[in-house]
Amino acid sequence: MIKACRFISLLFLALLTVVFIDNRKSFFLQNNIDITKLSINDYDFLSKYKQNKVVLIKDAYQKQLLYNQKPVSSAELSPSQQQVAFSYFIEPGGSADKIALMIFDLHNGKFKQVYQTNFGSWDITSDLHWLGDKYIFFLRHCGTACQGITLLDIKSGKTKNAVLTYPSFPDQQARTYFKDWHGQEFVMDGFVRSINSEMSARSYYLIFTMEDHQGNFLGKKRVDI
Repeated sequence: MIKACRFISLLFLALLTVVFIDNRKSFFLQNNIDITKLSINDYDFLSKYKQNKVVLIKDAYQKQLLYNQKPVSSAELSPSQQQVAFSYFIEPGGSADKIALMIFDLHNGKFKQVYQTNFGSWDITSDLHWLGDKYIFFLRHCGTACQGITLLDIKSGKTKNAVLTYPSFPDQQARTYFKDWHGQEFVMDGFVRSINSEMSARSYYLIFTMEDHQGNFLGKKRVDI
């Protein structure tokens, strides 16, 4: 009798374990979403999570964004809302430095790889940003007291690099020197906190959010490029 009860208990425990594992698997699957499943409005609810992974936070749930079952590290809708630029980790279980940049055409559902690097921690140090509907840009390392800004032509895959440089010593005035992709030079008070873009009928603009040594907001600088 005791042996029979023990056998029934072990069998019940085994069944509970299987159910638990299946539930964990279902939970994991339900908390991921492929980039092809996003609606236009979903792009307003994307956020960065740990290890540079993107999540969709909406309607009291959180789902990690994937492309071909691999983590997406940045995603942004184009100004026309016809394309999405995104980056993803080529080897999700391996090096985070292996990153590819893709364009997802929402009209025909096709994907195009436009850039790839095996040195992502050096070559891509920010989210992706659109400049009009033909270019994307992102920050990169370039050495001490400077940052590069890579401009990528999504049709040709060609890149150009602009440079932000800063004073080398903390007691120097907070100032940023910007040399753009056309060789134009600008001087801005403060340090760059973030960069975004705007466009008009005829021009593209970079919008620099500036801060002082202590991280206090100094305003925004609009540069016509």
